[in-house]
Amino acid sequence: MKSVFMQLATAFQRVLPRRFVRQADQYYFDDEVIIVSSDNVEEVWDFDDQEIYYLPYDEWQIRSAVAARHILEDYERGYRDFSALVLIGADLQGASLQDTDFSDSQLFRANLQGANLQGVDFSYAKLREANLQGADLSNADLRGSDLSYANLCDANLDGAMFKGAFVTDTKGLSF
Repeated sequence: MKSVFMQLATAFQRVLPRRFVRQADQYYFDDEVIIVSSDNVEEVWDFDDQEIYYLPYDEWQIRSAVAARHILEDYERGYRDFSALVLIGADLQGASLQDTDFSDSQLFRANLQGANLQGVDFSYAKLREANLQGADLSNADLRGSDLSYANLCDANLDGAMFKGAFVTDTKGLSF
């Protein structure tokens, strides 16, 4: 079962057009601050004196400060399904997220240094340039994931599955 935040984040990725209320460079959905980044934000219309924007899927991202906090809070509440999440540059250093589902997620440049990621499902996740140094990835599912340019130095990879993973210039990985 996904948390309300994760349901919203997933819905944002799958529903077109994506509508956010923008005020002073902050974006709101249902009174929750969602900070996004986009080079080409297209204004759609005005609504109640607030600007509404359409953000194509490949041009937006939920910024790490808000989303990482929600992930940790949701994990503490027992949620484990974070699949198909777009979270660029998240700082989850040292977090305990064992047995969670991050399959099909986009975690480019995520900082997961020293994190407990035992049994995590990262299948088909995009972990390009992620810092996984010293992370515990024992029994993690990394099949089909993109680990290009990631740092896996000193990571515990016992029982981790890598079949079909992209490992171009990945540090600390040898087969």
